[in-house]
Amino acid sequence: MIPYLAPGKSIEVHVSIFGLGLGIFFENPLISITANSAGFKTVWTKILTKLFGVSTKILTKMSNYNEPYEGYTLFGPEYSTYTYLIDMDGKIVYTWKSEYIQGFGGYLLENGDLLRLDEFGSDIVFMGGGRAGRLEKFDNHSNLLWEFVYATNEHCSHHDIEPLPNGNVLIIAWESKTRAEAISAGRNPSRLRSNTIWPDHVIEV
Repeated sequence: MIPYLAPGKSIEVHVSIFGLGLGIFFENPLISITANSAGFKTVWTKILTKLFGVSTKILTKMSNYNEPYEGYTLFGPEYSTYTYLIDMDGKIVYTWKSEYIQGFGGYLLENGDLLRLDEFGSDIVFMGGGRAGRLEKFDNHSNLLWEFVYATNEHCSHHDIEPLPNGNVLIIAWESKTRAEAISAGRNPSRLRSNTIWPDHVIEV
């Protein structure tokens, strides 16, 4: 991991590796190099290698050197209560503050309002990755206009939403079904690994 670099500065990195990894008994080594700029821009390169003593063979190289699309970027860092709008230079143009950590979905509406999914908490049965449970709407002055909670032991929203032209919002969510309910609906019993299953459904609010 390379520390933050000042604008216009650069750094050269040399990586030395030695070992035995034929891809038979061990996974092929993955070298990951990440550089962060002060403007929140992150550049990374990942190199999958095959080692045999001092001989190194590059199998795959992945990078993200492409420039961002024109315009602004809206993002909420994981486990953060903040949502940021940044410009092409990585400068923060606007910040929204919630009482809850983000739930992996956020949209800036045409009127400047922000729709933001939040992580509901840990007191319900749904503990899968991407769980949300709460939807908030803020105005362009970061005032909370509206919130909708969809998180019980029977159902919970997750991952994403879809704002509609009429002002409503589509929400994808899990619902908890028992083993008996799943089998009754046609589920193969041999494919059930627990006593409950979480099929998806979509609601409009």
